[in-house]
Amino acid sequence: MHELETAYHRLWEAMQTKDARAIREICAPDYTLTHLTGDTQNLDDFIKELAEGTLNYYQVRHDSITPRTTDATHAILAAMSRIDAAVYQTPRAEWPLRGELTAERRDGQWVFTSLKTSLY
Repeated sequence: MHELETAYHRLWEAMQTKDARAIREICAPDYTLTHLTGDTQNLDDFIKELAEGTLNYYQVRHDSITPRTTDATHAILAAMSRIDAAVYQTPRAEWPLRGELTAERRDGQWVFTSLKTSLY
């Protein structure tokens, strides 16, 4: 399994358990998340909403995960995952999300720098 794929699995695990420390290890301090609505959120706000229960992720099933390095220090991971979640006061449901994550190798390890989501 590619390092980025492993990191992606770890990120979803940390999101489900609301493990802020693990999320901070996997994501760069300047990480941004662009939601389905087009709203962009920084790492601190994302973790805060996880902790407050605004964002709740219960299970994830991955249909595909495709990591691609663009050079020695930059990469893109494209994923199609079915997310069991309740977010922003919506009822719990399964969301078929396409995610495009960017990553950089910093201090010898891959960290995610952004995630943009859409439905598939």
